[in-house]
Amino acid sequence: MTASSSSNPSQSPDDTEASILLTILRINDPDGINIIGRTFYKASYKIIGNGAEPNQDIFVYNVNEKLGEATSDSVGAWETPMLDVKTLDCYNIRAVGQWGTGPVAAPKKFTAATLTPTINEVLSDGKPIADNDSIRETSVTLNGNAVPNQDVEAFNGETSLETQPANECGKYSIELTGLTPATYRIKVKGSNDNESTVFNFTVLAAIELVTLDRVTDVDGNEIPKGSATTKTSLRVEGAGEKGEKIEVFDGSDSLGEATVDPATGRYQHPIGPLTPKGYSLTSVALYTDGGTSDPYPLTVEVNNAPYETRVHDANAEIVDNGSTSSSWVKVSGKTEPLGAVKIKVNDTVGSKTEEANDQGAWATLITSLQVGTTYVVSAVAADDEDAESNSITFTRTA
Repeated sequence: MTASSSSNPSQSPDDTEASILLTILRINDPDGINIIGRTFYKASYKIIGNGAEPNQDIFVYNVNEKLGEATSDSVGAWETPMLDVKTLDCYNIRAVGQWGTGPVAAPKKFTAATLTPTINEVLSDGKPIADNDSIRETSVTLNGNAVPNQDVEAFNGETSLETQPANECGKYSIELTGLTPATYRIKVKGSNDNESTVFNFTVLAAIELVTLDRVTDVDGNEIPKGSATTKTSLRVEGAGEKGEKIEVFDGSDSLGEATVDPATGRYQHPIGPLTPKGYSLTSVALYTDGGTSDPYPLTVEVNNAPYETRVHDANAEIVDNGSTSSSWVKVSGKTEPLGAVKIKVNDTVGSKTEEANDQGAWATLITSLQVGTTYVVSAVAADDEDAESNSITFTRTA
């Protein structure tokens, strides 16, 4: 018979005599004990068979993972060298002849397991952590190997935490939840009282994420998200990890750093003077895992409101909530250079326009003040009555 080579492990047996005869007879541990259909606890094994064409290669697989090779002798007997156990798991051994159409022997099964439990990995938030790592999550998952179909118990030191059975392939998964901030020394124990090595990690207290939740002007008036202000000096506020630093940004431009109050967990930070434009304010934690706040958008608009409005009688300036016996007063103030204002008295805006000079100064008279009457006087921009100055309140006395 002419031999041809095939290395396809997924090829199905055909109806030829060779396919029927290729056989896995034994799978022996290092002591020569046949482990087919059994669980064994050694580090190596060999596969023995017959039914091959003489002097031909046989590839052996665990499902589709190639484990090794053998060469048949003159009567078709074959065996592999000792093969190392690569993983502790259930094995489904296949032998594929490398001649003709690639005859496949009927598969044989065994389980490679450990008498001493192992912790293969510890997952925090679905990601592996290393021994002695620190985490902030309050749960972890332990994955490992143990005696198949027997209980595995997880301990912190000598304190039992959780028990789960290993499956038929000797694999277990134990979730530890509700972990409080502390250092943990985790081990697992099998039903035979054998223990794994210890895996150490520390759960840290939850970190306070940084926020930016309030913006006010210098008078303490809140500027809501998405709104506008004519004030150019503002104060941002938020929360963060006590005693740690944060940095305030407009987009990618830094507006300075602040320290979170160690007692309240809040911070305040002044920003300005700001130029008229749109802003997207954020606070960035300068400590690990503190994150970045949600954006706080606002707009600083050009301020065309009159300012420094004052009231005088013939003798002196009338202070706010003051009084005068005069029947007339002079009202003066400032606005944009060469701008114009109108005078607002007791919520009524007059029709007359008062022109400002090239320094923005303006003045006018209010006459016929009535005894016993209280007046509230301010100035508004001639082209925008919502742009209003400070107001002065006074009363005409006898």
